[in-house]
Amino acid sequence: MFVGTLGWICKDDLLHFEPCPKLQIDFDSLRAIVDTLSNITIWDVIAAYFVGHDELLGTMAFAANRTAVTLQIVFLAGLSDAVGNSVILLANRIRPFRFLLAIIANALLYLFSYFVSAASLALIATQVFGLVVDFPFFFSVVALSYIPILFSVLSFLPYFGYPINLLLYGISAIFLVRILIAATSLTTLSAFFCTILGFIFLSSIRATVGRPVIHFGQWVVSTAAGRKLENNIEAALKIQGGRPT
Repeated sequence: MFVGTLGWICKDDLLHFEPCPKLQIDFDSLRAIVDTLSNITIWDVIAAYFVGHDELLGTMAFAANRTAVTLQIVFLAGLSDAVGNSVILLANRIRPFRFLLAIIANALLYLFSYFVSAASLALIATQVFGLVVDFPFFFSVVALSYIPILFSVLSFLPYFGYPINLLLYGISAIFLVRILIAATSLTTLSAFFCTILGFIFLSSIRATVGRPVIHFGQWVVSTAAGRKLENNIEAALKIQGGRPT
């Protein structure tokens, strides 16, 4: 019986399997893995993240349904983030149906911001560090770093919510660097600076040409909520006077 090893990695900007001592397989196992690549679910990816199973985690980048899993991860992360920050909606006394619409609108806007973030990172990686990337693969890899944000709903907690949210985004950034190192030919230092430069580039976009887009996003959420939202919690409570509208 032939026994080999299999790992997920991208070297010289080409996707291929490389020997990996962590996973011993035979032909039957190989067939099972191919089936897994075709049927991987978001729960497989999340479980692999928490057990530190890099090989299984990497299968998402090769899976036939990687686009669907990518969108699921980011959308659910956006949904969790929106719920975690929904205290603004509660302070504005938004009715339940409008509350739900506003949460969904926020999640969709979060999904849009992911595409902008991933595109910015890809631009830095290709133009500054000379990386030749397969964009669907690269976008799927970036989506893996959003897994910690699935728990940003905890930011709703009083007192501890904001620190927890900062911690989750910090973990997400660290995991992004780790993923870039594992899935591309970037060195540790290059992956670190690629992430930093991507953040700076994205921040500059938001502060300049992206401002109209941000205002549009705020309008979308306000429209979903049924009226313009007051972002100051104390002011919102004073305006509403405790009465739902």
